[in-house]
Amino acid sequence: MNFTRKRRFWGLILAVLVCVGLVSCESSGRQGVGEIGADKLRVKAMTFNIRYYRGKDGIDGWEYRKGMVADIIRDSEADFIGLQEAEKPQVDVLMELVAEYGFLTTYSDGKIGGSSNTILYRKDRWEVEREGVFWLSDTPEVAGSKGWGNRGSRFCEWSRFVDKESGKGIYFYNAHLDHQCEYCRDRSMILITERIAGREVDDPFVLVGDFNAREHEQAVRFFKGKAVKVDGKRIVTPLPMVDTFRVKHGEEVDAGTFNGFGKREPFPKIDYVLTARPVCVLEAKVNRYNRDGRYPSDHCPVTAVLEFGK
Repeated sequence: MNFTRKRRFWGLILAVLVCVGLVSCESSGRQGVGEIGADKLRVKAMTFNIRYYRGKDGIDGWEYRKGMVADIIRDSEADFIGLQEAEKPQVDVLMELVAEYGFLTTYSDGKIGGSSNTILYRKDRWEVEREGVFWLSDTPEVAGSKGWGNRGSRFCEWSRFVDKESGKGIYFYNAHLDHQCEYCRDRSMILITERIAGREVDDPFVLVGDFNAREHEQAVRFFKGKAVKVDGKRIVTPLPMVDTFRVKHGEEVDAGTFNGFGKREPFPKIDYVLTARPVCVLEAKVNRYNRDGRYPSDHCPVTAVLEFGK
């Protein structure tokens, strides 16, 4: 194959990859939905485990961190943010400090106890069209229910949002998987995928969260379309997703998200922003911001700018 034909061949391959959402798209910066065409929708999503209020963290306690957490949320200008481990005193403070965001909050006991998987959204751009929560157990509609060996209640908060200007919709899911029980994570990943696949409107979706699983573990591999074995059966997801960070950065080694307040090296990668093809990943980042070695949480926030459309 001569040089010209090789160039045409690889040009065709690249075009196909762009169409199916396997490569990232370049962007000149943040633009409103009206500036990118009526058939496209651009959003910025973030996941951020803010470390629970009751932690005995000394100088890394919530009182010393809340300003940094609010600054990160505000400066991100994200359309949607999924917080994990946000307890009621933290949610109350953030509702005051970042009032430009709306809050959707359910606590792990279904009332006001425990931690939440709070969803924040930009009130100036988005309407909440529907919302819900399901617990990661055999009885997902029972508030506070546990299952599959997890010691605490785990659940997924979700909402369908509609862009006020274009009328386009998108689903946003925020989950926090168990930190001790791999089997619980495996069963959780199946339930979450079933719920997303069964969403009522065929809009794009984003799934974010602290999965407490590294990339080689089953939960992440399953989400990304790899065959895994659960309860002795080989299963493959009906809804393969992509890790937006990997779409943008490939095999980048420095991808860790759990910092342990700067005491953990190297950082393991356990926080994710996932979605499904076709999508253009315009930007994907792990925010390592700290002030003189003091981190806003024991997790780093992860962001992605995504463009959906024909």
